[in-house]
Amino acid sequence: MVYEGPLTGRLENWFYDKEKNRIIGEIFDDSRKRYDDGELIWTTLVVEVVGQPFKHEGQTLLIGEIIKEGSTIRTERQSYLLGKKAEE
Repeated sequence: MVYEGPLTGRLENWFYDKEKNRIIGEIFDDSRKRYDDGELIWTTLVVEVVGQPFKHEGQTLLIGEIIKEGSTIRTERQSYLLGKKAEE
């Protein structure tokens, strides 16, 4: 199942955790008011990168290759706009 609703937040200073197929970053503009701006969170399993033909089916290496700044990612219950990526 993929969340199809509006954006639930924006992630800044983020990175992709390939082992767990999730994004870790600082959240801003949380539409559900769960987190303060700048709070560090991690998403649940990334199941879709909007506008990309790939949906997660156990191929996490491909997701890491297509996620970039400006992407919108979806989990089962949220969607996030990816702002600036963390410096490596």
